Amino acid sequence: MTKKLNGTKRPMNTGWYLKRVCLALVVLLVASAVLVGAGSAAEVPSGTIAQAIINDHKAEISDGTWVTIYSEATINGTESMVVKLYAGDELLGTTTLNDIENMLLVGSDRTVTWHFFLEGHDDYWDTEWIGAPVANKVPTKVELYVDGVNVAENNVYLSNS
Repeated sequence: MTKKLNGTKRPMNTGWYLKRVCLALVVLLVASAVLVGAGSAAEVPSGTIAQAIINDHKAEISDGTWVTIYSEATINGTESMVVKLYAGDELLGTTTLNDIENMLLVGSDRTVTWHFFLEGHDDYWDTEWIGAPVANKVPTKVELYVDGVNVAENNVYLSNS
């Protein structure tokens, strides 16, 4: 095969062109993979939640004795963290993080200790009860939502200490 260049016939080196085209495609593929990978890490919320603990300090709340419900979670989100508490399939309540110092919802892994407050509250957590835990509604499961996405769940443990 020949190619006419400036009025002269020259043999065409297809191997040279093929190598250049392949190299350009590889560069484009690597660049697009890097861009897609960099964007997806911040866009996909994630997290883990440890087994929830209920401490019974023998203080009567309604007709039950549940006093403190808490645990830890590792989150990677930018908008919100919500923990939902269930007795079987029945939603008992939610607790929502108020990131008042803007240090936890920053798009990288952070470990957070969360709480359900049966009475009162603090500046970091808003607890809303739909059906507070009582003797016939014992919490069995917690679910972790980061940026509105259910990312993890675990069971609940009753501690008598």
